[in-house]
Amino acid sequence: MKLVRLATRADLLPVVSRWVVEAFAEPGTPVDARVDALREMFSESAYPFSLVAIDDDGTPLGCVHGVESELDDRPELQPFIAALYVELPWRGRSVGSQLLAAAERECAAAGFSEAYLCAWNDPRWYERRGWQVIAARVGDRGVPLMRKALAPAK
Repeated sequence: MKLVRLATRADLLPVVSRWVVEAFAEPGTPVDARVDALREMFSESAYPFSLVAIDDDGTPLGCVHGVESELDDRPELQPFIAALYVELPWRGRSVGSQLLAAAERECAAAGFSEAYLCAWNDPRWYERRGWQVIAARVGDRGVPLMRKALAPAK
């Protein structure tokens, strides 16, 4: 498995957009709307970013994104690690852990000392990786808000 920036692999845009819409968007959100949002991350700059895990054959396995904020009422909380997704057959094989760790490194490399995320799934998974719940319910969907101090970039 290797990680690539979505900005370097435009051919992966449709599948990543579909994953994000199916897993995280409000019902009825068109995939095209997500494609447009992800295109904004098509740059070589350190942040924002989209990372995609692919296997040795180039098959996409999962993705993660670094964005400004996921909470309209808390724009000062930056950066957010967002939309961590792994295809079902690849779950439990450390793909998610590797994506999360890579996103943390990217945020640190962009100069951030901490990162945030909304735990759409079980927050204990993130806690085992050093994240802390700082608010039990945030946003329209009432998900836990988490924070992690990042190791300085090397």
